[in-house]
Amino acid sequence: AINLLREKLQDRGVVVQTLLLFSDDIARAVLNTALEREATLIVLGLTGKNIFARLLAGNVPVELIKNTKIPVLLLPPDWSKPV
Repeated sequence: AINLLREKLQDRGVVVQTLLLFSDDIARAVLNTALEREATLIVLGLTGKNIFARLLAGNVPVELIKNTKIPVLLLPPDWSKPV
């Protein structure tokens, strides 16, 4: 999914960097990386987890939005389906 999005954006002349991160604190790792790389937008794909799973795993989108001034774009789990 990320490759498809990157290709579509690059075809439109948008500079895109993708990075695979592993961390116990996903939100903090994303925020630190975004700041280090001077990102202008954070794009995050939602998994479709239910509320119980989000409570156990933490709510990364909420943490990102609360802790950064960088715009955050959230994509729904089925974002690639035609409208």
